[in-house]
Amino acid sequence: KLHGREAAEEWLTGLRAFGKTYTNNMVALKAVENGEVAAVLVNNYYWFALQREKGKLNSKLHYFTDGDAGGLITVSSAGVLKASKHPKEAQQLLAYMASEEGQRVITNTTAEYPMRKGMVSERGLKPFDELQPPKITPADLGNADEALELEQDVGLL
Repeated sequence: KLHGREAAEEWLTGLRAFGKTYTNNMVALKAVENGEVAAVLVNNYYWFALQREKGKLNSKLHYFTDGDAGGLITVSSAGVLKASKHPKEAQQLLAYMASEEGQRVITNTTAEYPMRKGMVSERGLKPFDELQPPKITPADLGNADEALELEQDVGLL
């Protein structure tokens, strides 16, 4: 969506020709650690999880800048279903997750960015206000059908 279908197809074709496929993010990161490949594309929290497991790593995180698509910020959300059997407890969980204490727990155990203003991760995350993501919203991305079709067209899937 940032540069059009043709650019996306060219990039994916390059990945198919020169990239390597791994079963999951941790396997991919371990390939970097073992010197099998120079770089992989993963979310930062996988790197921090491996760092917690291994201690010192051979790899470093790279933060894409200048609106590069590699710097896309993904979002998560939580809610309570109307059909929930325990809506009060579910609301209490959500309130805790959004509280300062809950955000500290989430941020420091999973290396996710906190949603509360003024909170800083103890994990060494680059400050959120220093990130330079592409100018795109989740609504701009739409559903995954077009991306799936594109991956199938270039033979990645």
